[in-house]
Amino acid sequence: FFFLIFPFFWFMEEVGLVEEVVSMSSSALSSSERANLHAETFLTTGTVDHDNLPDTAQVDVSAPASHSAHDFLWYARCRKCRQLLATNQHVVSHDVGKGFKQTKRGGANATSSGGEPECTSLYVEPMRWMDQEALAHRAGVLLCPNAKCQTRLGDFDWAGSTCSCGAWVTPAFQIKMAKIDKMKKPTT
Repeated sequence: FFFLIFPFFWFMEEVGLVEEVVSMSSSALSSSERANLHAETFLTTGTVDHDNLPDTAQVDVSAPASHSAHDFLWYARCRKCRQLLATNQHVVSHDVGKGFKQTKRGGANATSSGGEPECTSLYVEPMRWMDQEALAHRAGVLLCPNAKCQTRLGDFDWAGSTCSCGAWVTPAFQIKMAKIDKMKKPTT
């Protein structure tokens, strides 16, 4: 009987540790680490702490860059309505994969001038502007947070997905580059 109960207590202890680490200050963890912790919490408990997700509401894109460690260098906006979506601090980095030899239609894969496959998407950590009801599912669609726009920006999958460069990204909150404008923060 003891062996049947013990794994449950161990599991609950692990969930408690994950929640404790997720609630740490965001400056202590990189965006990739924060995204992985949110994914682990979702995959183990089935819930997302929406209040702990990063928010772009207080980001001032018109203030000149100060070149400090906590300042962002560029930001992404919805191409249709110009709604601020993320900064470079919210991007989940990944190593460029080997890419696919062919696309589904038989053509060659898009590559940069160096011959390496290009990423056609931007992967971000889960953000507060993302639909709370949609994030409760394992996979879904990312829509622009502007109520008048609602453009489909990309997809998400807590278990991960393959980038166009061939790398596996977990969790995958994928925003298509064709749907956003990447803007540099003004200097001086």
